[in-house]
Amino acid sequence: MTSIFTALGRFSVRFRYFVVVFWIVITVAAVQSFPSISSVSKSNNSDFLPANSPSNVAANLASPVVASGVFPVPVIVASTDGAINSNDATYIKGLTALFEKVPTVKSVVDSGISADGQAD
Repeated sequence: MTSIFTALGRFSVRFRYFVVVFWIVITVAAVQSFPSISSVSKSNNSDFLPANSPSNVAANLASPVVASGVFPVPVIVASTDGAINSNDATYIKGLTALFEKVPTVKSVVDSGISADGQAD
C-alpha cells in the first residue's frame, strides 16, 4: 500500500504543473457541464413532511389569515431594572419609527407593555 502512495507522490511532484492544469481543467469542465445546486435542490422542505405533521397542519390552518410572503419579526424590548421608564418608552418609539421607514416592512405593531411592566 505504501508503494502506491510513493508512486503517486513521485508522479505528482514530477508532473506538478500538469497536475495543477489537469485539476483546473476538470474544475472548469464540471462547473460548465453540471447543473447548479439551486436547480436541483428544493427551497421548500415541507414536501418531505407528512400531511399530518404539526407544522403542515399549522400552515394550513393559518393560510386564510396570514398573507403569503409576509414574515413576522417580533422585537421585544425588556428591562432588567424593573418597569419600563420614560427613557425606554422614547427608545421604543424611535425604534418603531425606524422600522416604519424600512421600505420592505408592511406594518409595525406595538402590542403594548407586558402585565409586569418589564417588557414592551
